[in-house]
Amino acid sequence: MILHVLHVKNGHCTIVDHGSRKTLIDIHKLAESEMAEEQGGLFEKVVKSSPGGYVHKASDPVAYWEKFFGTTLAFRTIITHPDKDHIKGFNELCDTIGTVNLWMPTRHIDTIPDSDDGNRIRAIVDGKEEGVTFIEPKRGSDNRYFGTGDSDWDQIEILHPANSHQSESSNQGSYLIKIHYGVSSVIIGGDAEQETFKWLLDKYPDDLKCTVFVASHHGRQSGWPGKDVMEQMNPLMVLIPKGKIESKDSALGNYQRVIGAERYLTTSYAGNIRVTLNKQDDINLFECERSTVNKELNEMLKKARKLRIQNV
Repeated sequence: MILHVLHVKNGHCTIVDHGSRKTLIDIHKLAESEMAEEQGGLFEKVVKSSPGGYVHKASDPVAYWEKFFGTTLAFRTIITHPDKDHIKGFNELCDTIGTVNLWMPTRHIDTIPDSDDGNRIRAIVDGKEEGVTFIEPKRGSDNRYFGTGDSDWDQIEILHPANSHQSESSNQGSYLIKIHYGVSSVIIGGDAEQETFKWLLDKYPDDLKCTVFVASHHGRQSGWPGKDVMEQMNPLMVLIPKGKIESKDSALGNYQRVIGAERYLTTSYAGNIRVTLNKQDDINLFECERSTVNKELNEMLKKARKLRIQNV
């Protein structure tokens, strides 16, 4: 299983290559003028832990898809929640690439932007677009659409939302998704907030264990799961899709203190990140599009493995 975490600044777009099927999780396509590369005032060697720092040029998710997958349809597109920075470019995605299925929690659908992207999503949710199936799986839903347990599908587990745990905001109602691959797994945080993670820690602590965590809410404090949660999760690597954020809003210092600097990587520092998972709770290939950082990743991964073992 290959995980592509794109740098789209303060938005989110992750692609999961299951082999024969591809899953797109969120999309955030910036205007060309917004994609520009930015340079902070710090040397590149030290900006990994800086909320300002170096910001790699943002990617175009549609162009990225076409580069790696050509004209292959997205088997499913998962919108973790209906905020602008998670749906921007969806209309173009449908017109250019297409998707067979759409998943999205609808509890807060009234917050979806009045835009081409938002209107396209509404049409699919309302069953007004042929060729795209809308489903809204929740925790404990019938697994025939995504294959958990003994089903030989893509092994996608919905950790949240759940019927037993209501959300008061769109972020709180965000999908929290766990994708299994043998013993390995990745948790994709969307914009889930600490309250959701604390609920899982209390009710389903073992569900938090994973190989890779794609961090919530662009590396902000509002998406920081909490020390107890991160220690229970104990991921080999945390991938943080982010752009520039204010120091007071950044959770990067929290990640560094709790899991160590060698166990997280931001897209603002590395550009697009690709991780190939094996089935033994480990990473086979770890690479990024910024060449100076890419040279450091093998050594970084070795150190991350040692740190993770110490925390067991």
